[in-house]
Amino acid sequence: MSIFIDFNESIRQIWLKKTLTALPAGIRLLDAGAGELKNRQYCGNLTYVSQDFCQYKGAVGALDEGLQTGGMLILTAPFAPNVHMAPYHFCSGFSKYWYEHHLAQRGFDIKELTANGDWYALLRQEIIRLGGLERSRGNWAWPLAYAYAFLGVLCFKLRSNNCGDDLACLGWQCVAVKSKVIPA
Repeated sequence: MSIFIDFNESIRQIWLKKTLTALPAGIRLLDAGAGELKNRQYCGNLTYVSQDFCQYKGAVGALDEGLQTGGMLILTAPFAPNVHMAPYHFCSGFSKYWYEHHLAQRGFDIKELTANGDWYALLRQEIIRLGGLERSRGNWAWPLAYAYAFLGVLCFKLRSNNCGDDLACLGWQCVAVKSKVIPA
């Protein structure tokens, strides 16, 4: 049931587990933005280093090691990037165009760039949250919001195919390899 309610996080965690467990044993991984270290469980065969905002206490040059040629970047951003002005939407948010623009500027070749869901998945997740949100805010019409959510989910269940565009999604999952060192 959790994958149905929190599509974004569930699919992202499935992708991270597959990607991290496929890495060669012994390589060094910096989990930047590690938070509560929930991905550490997939890194038993790796040299795992975690960091979160204002918490890194490693050697000054330690972060530079991952920026050498051949270094790999595995990046997810659980953020719904609604695209406008495509393909020039690379200045804000984590859209497909943000990854393509900024990673190339920093000497990375993208090996995988996968959308987490699509516009319909994003809409489905938000419709499912609507009833609880309205109830928590004390809106007298919260039962109608649950009914609306039920009808929306039924509509998506009957539809059951992806729209296949990059208009919006629940976030992007990226694997990139450092192909060249860009001078500072």
